[in-house]
Amino acid sequence: MAEAAPAKAAPAKAGEKDGLKADEKAPTSDLKKMLGMSAYEVIQEMQKAKPRASVSRIVYAASLAEGTSQEACVRAHGQIWAALKEEEKTSVYEGHPDMEATGLLLVHATAVVHVFETKCPNALEFLKRAAQLPFLDAATTRVIFQSEDCPERYFKDWKACKVASKREDFEVEADADACDLAWDVYTALLKINETMLKRNEKDAMKSCADYVPSHEKLTAFSKSDKWFSLAEYIEFFCDPVYVELESEKAWPVQKFEKITGYLNEE
Repeated sequence: MAEAAPAKAAPAKAGEKDGLKADEKAPTSDLKKMLGMSAYEVIQEMQKAKPRASVSRIVYAASLAEGTSQEACVRAHGQIWAALKEEEKTSVYEGHPDMEATGLLLVHATAVVHVFETKCPNALEFLKRAAQLPFLDAATTRVIFQSEDCPERYFKDWKACKVASKREDFEVEADADACDLAWDVYTALLKINETMLKRNEKDAMKSCADYVPSHEKLTAFSKSDKWFSLAEYIEFFCDPVYVELESEKAWPVQKFEKITGYLNEE
């Protein structure tokens, strides 16, 4: 008996494509129209319109060595930033906007507080070089505040000001909260910067004298062990991690014996 020939598909009519009429749309296109852009696509578009920054913001307080002039302190800090900017031209971060250094340096007669923001590798390199300044003692310079991966900057540029303040009887109490103390200084620096920007001033003492952290407070901070010293900070964040096990200290070297019968081994 002869086999029946397989049925053939009817040819598409005029105005049809792949079985769809001209006025019909593919289901995938309708679905994409209903759902809109994916979260990833939204983030990508936002990044194109306004790239997200990623900077570290650090604050340190220190006592200055006896005989150090305010001008010398300002000049030395500026020279470090200038040197780093020059070295950036031959680094992998050349032209990266996050490498710019912004912040505020307030210099008392014998104490200093510095807040700055820049890309993390640049920030760590600056601290390592600041630790070598002859008028800063890395053992008593305290890193009191740190914020990483900040999506935007608070400071427009980097500036330094010579300041003075009324005498204040201040000591870091044993039961004082280190975060609260540091936050007070940090917010004061932000207020000074905001006021200077609004009034287009270059001297912090003209309209921000009441916000300037006192010499006594900064000196007390530099002598307190509630925060990392600059030397400890650099060791913790910059030096390679070294792990030493107790077994490595034992002598003679321990002998490891094979245990038979474990996991069905003979």
